[in-house]
Amino acid sequence: MIWGTDVLKNRSVTGVATKKKKDAVPKPPLSPHKLSIVRECLYDRIAQETVDETEIAQRLSKVNKYICEKIMDINKSCKNEER
Repeated sequence: MIWGTDVLKNRSVTGVATKKKKDAVPKPPLSPHKLSIVRECLYDRIAQETVDETEIAQRLSKVNKYICEKIMDINKSCKNEER
């Protein structure tokens, strides 16, 4: 893992506050350097499966979304444990 669960639950991918809550405080962004490492590793893995650059670019464009979903899953499980 590049980030631990404790780090992910207190961060966001971009550092921008959610638009769902008007008084939301933005969480610190994830390290751009570590995000680029994740993208490089994913590129290497996808490139082993396909040589289609369009498909590779499409899948790489979803990295932020995948990490955001992981952060949301961690936060949901933490809230469920508190209950």
